[in-house]
Amino acid sequence: SQDAHFSQFYASSLYLNPSLVGVENDVTFKSNYRTQWRQITIPYTTSQVSVILPIMTHSGKAFSDKHKGGFGVSFYNDKAGDGNFKTLGIMLSGAYTMHLGQQIGHNMIILGLQGGIIQKQLDFTNLEWGSQYNPYLGYDATLNPGEMMIIPTTTNADFNFGMTWFLNSAKNYSLKKVSAYSGFAAYHLNRPDESIMMNNASRLPLLLKYHGGFEYHINHRINISPNLLFMLQAQNYQVNIGTYLTYDAAERRQSGLLTHINLILGAWYRLQDSFIILAGVENPHYTLGFSYDLNSSQIRTSSRGSAILGDVPGAFEISLAIRKIKERRQLKFSTPRI
Repeated sequence: SQDAHFSQFYASSLYLNPSLVGVENDVTFKSNYRTQWRQITIPYTTSQVSVILPIMTHSGKAFSDKHKGGFGVSFYNDKAGDGNFKTLGIMLSGAYTMHLGQQIGHNMIILGLQGGIIQKQLDFTNLEWGSQYNPYLGYDATLNPGEMMIIPTTTNADFNFGMTWFLNSAKNYSLKKVSAYSGFAAYHLNRPDESIMMNNASRLPLLLKYHGGFEYHINHRINISPNLLFMLQAQNYQVNIGTYLTYDAAERRQSGLLTHINLILGAWYRLQDSFIILAGVENPHYTLGFSYDLNSSQIRTSSRGSAILGDVPGAFEISLAIRKIKERRQLKFSTPRI
């Protein structure tokens, strides 16, 4: 079916848009883990890890370092269904930053490319076939299902492209109280053949993504950031709308891991599917995020009929980012962290 998704899509930035590999100013490790529909069937689980290396030019002057782009590597794993249908991906990403105007970091465009390998596997252990049906006994696992023209493992190359625009990415709120960002990405440009049936091609549909939003600086401690995500693959689409609220909870005189602690709250709606609640904590060294998808579609009727949160079909997701901060003073970007 369609590609898997994350609710904390900015935390899984290389899965959202290849150009976002050019956003981080520090060596950064990111990870996401998602499990969904635990109450209905064998849980669907999706995870990713990525490492990002920035490219900077150094002049030795405060605030004058120039972001030139970045490189990254990401690993992706998705497991779905009783047949243990697995998708594994390894991707390399690269991005180049173009600064528009004289003020470094105020207005810029980042272009990114991504390429790698996608492998899909189907485990037949738990599958039952119609040819194993005995009219007297019912399903009989001892019966041979016969010749199956199925390829258990397929491996294909995959290529993606993305671009992101930032305005006031240095977050200089003395000039403007608003920063904005907008991105576009196209995945599976080479339309890899993902068919597991012999002599039956099945090209992976092109996946188009748009994401954008802005951040408004209410006061020296509170920011609000409305956002939109739209994805289109073949005739299927997904729309996420929501907002983040960030509160600076730490005193500036604190140091180390307690420096500039921000508390993040978010509320989203995935149209015709789920309500999403997010919460997180961040500082320059790390970001930790949690989210829960409360399903609102017809799949809700497949639960046990209880209104208790644990009995409602949904998804839990956790994300973690760790950054190796350099001593020099650096630019900021206005993309949300989770």
